[in-house]
Amino acid sequence: MNIVIIDDDPIVLRFLGEALKKRKHEVSTVRLFGTSKAAEESMCADRADLALVDLNLNGESGVDSITRIAAAKLAKTIIAFTVSGESRDIDHALSAGAHGYLVKGESLDDLVQRIVERAKGAATPMVSPSVLRHMMHRLRMGGGRAVDSMNLTTAERRILDLTFEGRSCKEIAERLFISVATVYVHNRRILSKMGVQSRVAAVAKYRAAAK
Repeated sequence: MNIVIIDDDPIVLRFLGEALKKRKHEVSTVRLFGTSKAAEESMCADRADLALVDLNLNGESGVDSITRIAAAKLAKTIIAFTVSGESRDIDHALSAGAHGYLVKGESLDDLVQRIVERAKGAATPMVSPSVLRHMMHRLRMGGGRAVDSMNLTTAERRILDLTFEGRSCKEIAERLFISVATVYVHNRRILSKMGVQSRVAAVAKYRAAAK
């Protein structure tokens, strides 16, 4: 698998890059960029399995970069990576096409493990615990719909529970005795019923409504 990291902090690039390169049996390539332009040009030639994008690039908008990467399908998975846990930044990043949102500050080992698992195709929610709690709080305060009113089937609810546990689509399929293709169909229906664009948002909305 190949991973792209876009961050204008050379220290972040150095330590995260070195940590990922140590996982050489799982990570074939780690490309490090201080600007979105250079990163996007590289991904045009060689699509990334996962792109980790800082939202606060020097003189650039990480959200704009996420929008371009998502539109051109330059990476299979896009993760926002930032110091900000503000609602506006979370909403903008997920709306732009990010599949997850990680706040800088969690342990390096945990971060690397999350990145590797997701790049390998696991359905591990790529969202910092503090961000998930914040999203759930906002939904509850905003009068989010109760689970029963979402018209989710028993299978769809079970898939959301297993996704929250960090299960991959393959693991979910094995647990529910269905095909991986059927899990994908359920996921599309879940997003449609819940009116969200990502599984991260779906899990947060579901967990908030269940409280």
